[in-house]
Amino acid sequence: MEEQHQPKNHRSAWGLIATVAGLVLVIGAGTAWWAIKSLDRETATKSPIPKIEQPKEKSPDKNALTTQKAEIYWVTSVDNRLQLKATPLKLNQKFTNPEELLKEAIEELLAGSPEPTIYATAIPQGTRLLDIKVEKNNVYINLSKEFTEGGGSASMISRLAQIVYTATSLDPDTQVWLQVEGKPLEYLGGEGLEVQQPMNRSNFNANFEL
Repeated sequence: MEEQHQPKNHRSAWGLIATVAGLVLVIGAGTAWWAIKSLDRETATKSPIPKIEQPKEKSPDKNALTTQKAEIYWVTSVDNRLQLKATPLKLNQKFTNPEELLKEAIEELLAGSPEPTIYATAIPQGTRLLDIKVEKNNVYINLSKEFTEGGGSASMISRLAQIVYTATSLDPDTQVWLQVEGKPLEYLGGEGLEVQQPMNRSNFNANFEL
């Protein structure tokens, strides 16, 4: 089942170029990354709400890894538009502790896409999870400095969306507090994309547009 979300830029309007000539419609990591880079270089009118693909339910398989509720969000390109794609987190054991479960999800996200021909990531290679804590309705995430390196606004928004959506996959109303090298993340990227905290899916969608 697909859900639609529309992050909006807090400081200026961002969108996708609907009339880029010669755009090759190929869904895959290369297309998604190309789209991210293209958005970083050009301004655009407001685009339709990006879709989020939810993983399809499958019949239980006794030999398969246990599929938990947590999901990992990647970036893909469909019809010239960047979208978030959710994939289930698969583990060989069950976790009753949400902190351990989210740690597994974030670390798998930072490790990069396992299927790069299908979906990509905007998170820079080498980004590490330094710490994660879950307290009631709050998730505190501390990432290494690589998270803020490279890319323009579209790339920054996409990587932020990946973290927020993955961290809130257990509960969409969870509040996410993001740090880089132990310091609260206030601005992201050379263009100074303002990051208001705490973040959840609702206020992320109100402030940013993918």
